[in-house]
Amino acid sequence: MMRALISAVLFGLASLGVAPVALAAQMLVVIDAENSGDSLKPGTMISADAPVKLAPGARVSLLSESGRLVVLSGPYDGKADNKGLIAGTPDAPSVMAKLSKLIAGQQATVATGAARSLGGQGPGKLLPHPSFISVMTSGEKCVLSNWPELWRSDAKTTQVLTLTNARGLESIVVWPAGKDRVDLPDAYVAAGASVTANLAGRSVELHLNIHPGAARNATETFAWMADQGCNEQATALLAALRRKAAGS
Repeated sequence: MMRALISAVLFGLASLGVAPVALAAQMLVVIDAENSGDSLKPGTMISADAPVKLAPGARVSLLSESGRLVVLSGPYDGKADNKGLIAGTPDAPSVMAKLSKLIAGQQATVATGAARSLGGQGPGKLLPHPSFISVMTSGEKCVLSNWPELWRSDAKTTQVLTLTNARGLESIVVWPAGKDRVDLPDAYVAAGASVTANLAGRSVELHLNIHPGAARNATETFAWMADQGCNEQATALLAALRRKAAGS
């Protein structure tokens, strides 16, 4: 009896021409823009099916929930992203909102190589890759691979790097001239670990955050790094995405 009633209700809805529920579109965040006006400035979040109109010479780079870059160049008159009309994971809205806020608040000038971190720190040399761990500044550092590398901004001379941790482990690393990176020894890699790095008499404290391996794309990785406070690395990831978009 109940099955017959359910069937009758479904048939009745079909006969009334009830349309299926529309799936929500993916959201995108503007990560870079040229001559696009205030409506599409970096940090702006829009739906994939939102109309976008660009004049000749205008250009907009957007990052989607799924981590895909969308680059629109004027003249253009159409949807923001014809290929991203289905929303991503359930937590995507909060990730995108966070990404939007971070980019909107960032004061970075990638073209000149000078950058202000997402945390509001002063200008400095941009970290060349988001996986590198800078020994030039103290703070939160994100470990994105099984073979993390320490990075220095000046590789002109050979320097001595001393690493110590809370367990009393001490390592001496000779950092040769011409190399801006050295491996971080495995013994120091642990979630929540603090490592003191003394390079040529200058000490910094590195607090390590190990990537959980759950992030599926650049958008989620960016949000995770920002959550951990790895501002230099989040800035470097954004710069890499901008370079990729500029070359597409």
